[in-house]
Amino acid sequence: MTTRKASICSIFSNYAFLEIFILGIISGMPFSILYTSLLVMLREIGFNLGTATGIALALMPYSLKFLWAPIVDGFRVPIFSKLGRRKSWMMIATLMNICILLSFHYVASFNNFQYILIIASIYCIIAATYDIAYDAWRIERVSPEEIAISGAIAIFGYRMGALITSAGVLTIVGTTNNWHLTMQIIAGIFGIGTLFMLTVSDFNSKDIKTHKFNLRNNVINPFKQFLAKPLATQILLAIILYKAGEAMIAFVTTPFYLELGFTKPQVAGVMKVFGIFASTLGAITGGVICMRIGYIRGLMICGVLQMVSNLIFIWIHAQGPVIYALFITVSIDNFSGGMGSAALVGYLGYLCDKQYTATQYALLSSATTLMNHSLVAYSGTIVEKFGWDIFFIFSIIFSIPALLLLRYIGVNTK
Repeated sequence: MTTRKASICSIFSNYAFLEIFILGIISGMPFSILYTSLLVMLREIGFNLGTATGIALALMPYSLKFLWAPIVDGFRVPIFSKLGRRKSWMMIATLMNICILLSFHYVASFNNFQYILIIASIYCIIAATYDIAYDAWRIERVSPEEIAISGAIAIFGYRMGALITSAGVLTIVGTTNNWHLTMQIIAGIFGIGTLFMLTVSDFNSKDIKTHKFNLRNNVINPFKQFLAKPLATQILLAIILYKAGEAMIAFVTTPFYLELGFTKPQVAGVMKVFGIFASTLGAITGGVICMRIGYIRGLMICGVLQMVSNLIFIWIHAQGPVIYALFITVSIDNFSGGMGSAALVGYLGYLCDKQYTATQYALLSSATTLMNHSLVAYSGTIVEKFGWDIFFIFSIIFSIPALLLLRYIGVNTK
């Protein structure tokens, strides 16, 4: 009891948590630049929706970052390494992000999608590299009993960063009608974050020579241990497909709302700001459900609600640009999505063997996003060929296989 109370109180007294929060903001900003801002920019420049949503392929490095994590873990960055093993990677990744960010508007105006996709993919690789170093630094920055708290703070910081580069960008562009100026402002925020990064401590720089990656222990054994579990194949397929339907819609909601007739400030205020609170409440609800009735049943309940909630988009499509309809749609979509995310994240942690927790969680979480980032690239094509309403029905159909697999797993593990 004393340890828990001390940990909760330390949220307000431990300066390390402020560092984790601010660096978490930097971690969250690149994702929404690729997931929201760049998509809207391409649409306004003149790319059709089918082509523009293909930018989702640039998000693939987020799902594959475990492949080069050993390099980040053991390779010293020339010159920057004096700052610390983790901090050096975070610093150089952030500076490279700034350089690419300032060029995005010029690159997009070339009207060459393949070139844009290459630049966006490089940007994502750099952002994912920052995340690898940041997660390692965050865990090493606090005591073992504070790791869970640091994770919650990191998620909160990540969401705030995503808010800046989604709602913030839409608001600035809606006011100035100038994408290049907007990107300069966002680059300035990254610059402030870089300066703050210089002040944080890196406690891991002294043991760099003793920390080495071992292929068998860090890759082969975790795979073998997981695949030895009963129903391992069915479990893996279930977690890969669980968020597929929800991910299809999430990628095109901003263009959908704008096409309906809502303004950028309206989308920014309701979807990006209000939606965060709805998803946070949904995440808490999903976590409580899984805690009370178990992960498989919890995943099924949250998954069904997540699937059925997609019908709300057909309703708002019929309503048109009515602000109360936007509030209702965003509330239901983000609440149910938060429930599903919390249930899935909890289940991934439950699946991990304590001996291989970090490696197995990285591999499993990468598997869940790999399918989503591949599938959503075709969202715009489906919309252009069949229309919005059929697309929303497709998203429901894509959600069914995971629920059937979970049902099978639940029946066969009693």
